[in-house]
Amino acid sequence: MPNDSIALTKAHEVWSMWISNGTVRPTDYDYEFADAVAGIIGAPSGADLLRHLQTSKATALELIIAALNALRPFGGMLADLLAMYEQIGARANENESLRIKIGNEDEGIDESLHYFREMVESVHYLVASVSAPFDESEWLWSCPLRPRKVEVAPEPIRDWLDHYQGDGDLGSYQMPIPPVPACGVAAVDKLASDMVEVLEGHRHLLLNYAPSLRDLRNVWTSAGRDELTSEDHGMTRTFFFAATDHWLATHVRAVHEWVANIRSTSQEIEAVNETVQAMTKWLDAAPLQRRILGQVVRQLSDVLSLPAWRKRHEIYSAWIVTLVKEALPKERVQFIVRDGIFAMPFRAVHLADIFTSAGIVELWSELKSPIIDPVGHGRKNAIQPDYRFVRSTRQSFQSTTARQHDAIQDTLLAIEVKQYFKAAKKNPGQALADYTKGLPNAQVFLAAYGPVSANVLDLVPAENRSRAEVFRDVRPFHEERSKLIEAISNMLPPPRSSKSRLYSPPFLAAVLTWSPLVHDLDLYVYRGETDEVAQINYQSPVSFYGHLIQDAFDGGPETVELFNADEETRILVHSHQGVPLADAQPKLQIAGPNGVQLFQLPSDFPSNGTTWHAATISAGNPIDVQLGTGCVRAP
Repeated sequence: MPNDSIALTKAHEVWSMWISNGTVRPTDYDYEFADAVAGIIGAPSGADLLRHLQTSKATALELIIAALNALRPFGGMLADLLAMYEQIGARANENESLRIKIGNEDEGIDESLHYFREMVESVHYLVASVSAPFDESEWLWSCPLRPRKVEVAPEPIRDWLDHYQGDGDLGSYQMPIPPVPACGVAAVDKLASDMVEVLEGHRHLLLNYAPSLRDLRNVWTSAGRDELTSEDHGMTRTFFFAATDHWLATHVRAVHEWVANIRSTSQEIEAVNETVQAMTKWLDAAPLQRRILGQVVRQLSDVLSLPAWRKRHEIYSAWIVTLVKEALPKERVQFIVRDGIFAMPFRAVHLADIFTSAGIVELWSELKSPIIDPVGHGRKNAIQPDYRFVRSTRQSFQSTTARQHDAIQDTLLAIEVKQYFKAAKKNPGQALADYTKGLPNAQVFLAAYGPVSANVLDLVPAENRSRAEVFRDVRPFHEERSKLIEAISNMLPPPRSSKSRLYSPPFLAAVLTWSPLVHDLDLYVYRGETDEVAQINYQSPVSFYGHLIQDAFDGGPETVELFNADEETRILVHSHQGVPLADAQPKLQIAGPNGVQLFQLPSDFPSNGTTWHAATISAGNPIDVQLGTGCVRAP
């Protein structure tokens, strides 16, 4: 960014700067962004945007507003992804340590949740500023800095004040505001620089109307004070009265005097910090028009240089997964976190398990299966839709697969993601033809960021057409997003008996309590003969035969409700932080059809033991609740 960016007041100057420094590549990578900006700013279809900006004499403000509106869907995608990642992190007890991977290993996005959140918040703040309402007059005069009542102004601004207040050219806006000499306090020096930047922006806006206050009064008078006309160039009453009240000179003097006072006297750091915080808050609240000439141009340039923006096509593909999250209650979805990472690479990866009326359904990305004679260009003998929902043979979220699923016959739904900026027919139509042919039991959705030809289904064989559905303009803030969410929800209905199970009394309840001096104990419930993984615990709270009510802390209670006893069920208590169970003094109460039974830690339990097999519930009717085997290995 050039040092004189503050002087960029014309739209074509800002756009030219972005092109020259590589921030925007309108002829290739950023073609659709440039096209969106052109449409918002009113350029004729097919016109060269730079030429249009030059001939239309559009202002930098108009360009920035158009660019921010074009960025709005991108900001929405990031916010939706952040909400999904935070839900995943909270469920995995790794909220801050969770890492996010989108795309290929070498070229994709690999960030911590903390860094990703900071990036999303900065983009959201910038994009939201385009429509943030604000009383400009109230903001101008709410600046915390006030000039001191001293006769002699700081030396660096004396010439500037003489020029501004000169009798022959009253209120001249021609001279740039002098920078504030550094005082050595980094936060103060940065804030003073930011303040001068805002003041310079104000001076340039004044120059857009007139070269001096005297001329500004004449412009306003000719326009009429009661009825604004085109002659006032868009000047508002609050802007005019701020100028006549010498807002500019007042605050130029205030910031110079404040820093000069810090340089020459020893001030308490608390008082300095209070002013810095108040000024920072005031600057952050500046209306977009006030920040346009410096801060917003730089902030927007920073966003357009983010790795996430450069990978926005990958971001869009990943964002489609957030619609799955929106379509289903969180207790029915278990995202797969591996070694503290939730990864969405563009290859075959098992992303999540979903509890449905068809049992467990696995969500996969880029799962490949064979096909004979595909019609799509580039496909030889296989299809690889972006996302697949595949019926599993498992009965629990985290148990191992009983058999390898059939990637063709077991696919219930496939979603192909397209990012055409202009309507297309051939490519999406051939994709739908191949996927409906290669997945005979599946519904196939085409989710497109932009338009798709109205005749796209003509390329799908008639016998398969009923299983193909097109969703156009699927992006944040567009109604098609809600339609796709509803369609996904309809394809993955809840278990038929889930309502009666969740809202009628459970068959059996296991309630764990312990000493509040120990922070975290957890219930682990195993079903069947395998002990490989827990089938119900804090990471996998819902299964077809029961659910965890709450992951409790500091003494509990933590409760698991069971709906049936079709298989032998074992209940374990585990000390999550490795604290010996003897220190926690756990008690397990099991209430069922045979009454209430209380289980306590055996007297011979090892003093350093951390996992207790407390009870076993036999299958059948009547059931039998028996004492467990005592100390076992950790889950």
